Amino acid sequence: MRRVVPILLALLVSAAASLSLTPAARAQTRPDSSLLGDWSGAVSYAGETMHVGLRFKVVKDTLTGMLMDIPEMKLHDVGPFRVDRQPDGQYSSYIFTFAESPDGGALSVQWSFDGHDLAFELEHQR
Repeated sequence: MRRVVPILLALLVSAAASLSLTPAARAQTRPDSSLLGDWSGAVSYAGETMHVGLRFKVVKDTLTGMLMDIPEMKLHDVGPFRVDRQPDGQYSSYIFTFAESPDGGALSVQWSFDGHDLAFELEHQR
């Protein structure tokens, strides 16, 4: 039992850090209301096109989370993945980076996986 307690404590500390439960971290990751909502579009690679939907919503009271849909792959509401605003004004989440258009109607997305970088645009579904 003595060996289990330090392991559980270490797991709790790392979970708290990864979920940004500290007040200072919460203050830095307030949800950005312009990003919230549904965004949709299509991504093409090697002659194949798939529809992509991203949904941004508030999770854990103060964090922005992202859910992903790719209907052709039968992926629905995958996530939520934490979204962080970067110093340059872009956003990052998991294997994605995002940049909003000046008018807030489009989102430029960079999807990086397995050595591939796919760039595509999504439109805000208001």
